[in-house]
Amino acid sequence: MPVYANKLPHKDEAEKIAMDVMEKVDRQYAKGLTLLRIEKQTRHYVDGGQTVEFPVLWIKMMHNNGSFNWVTIGGDGQIIEFEREVRWDYMMSRRQTEMWYYDDWVLARTGEGPQLLPPAALA
Repeated sequence: MPVYANKLPHKDEAEKIAMDVMEKVDRQYAKGLTLLRIEKQTRHYVDGGQTVEFPVLWIKMMHNNGSFNWVTIGGDGQIIEFEREVRWDYMMSRRQTEMWYYDDWVLARTGEGPQLLPPAALA
């Protein structure tokens, strides 16, 4: 049974939802955010050995401190994920901030998997 809905909110509503999330986490910090873009993307999970894909809207913001931040919204406005204070290593063309939420990065970090290619962070 799917744990998502396919009906994504309008981009204006998605931006409002994303900003509401950031304000609930840290109202003062949220004042320094500027919308960069909204992209339609897909996410997936494995259910009983079957990969299930579902659509999301990825709302990317930049903070006036130079960090990147985003909220990912699924169908019916469901919050799928969010990140804040993500830093980019421009010299290496890859993410600088650790990726503890990402299984393959954790495996690389613990020596149980290969190092990920850019743009993923070095483990």
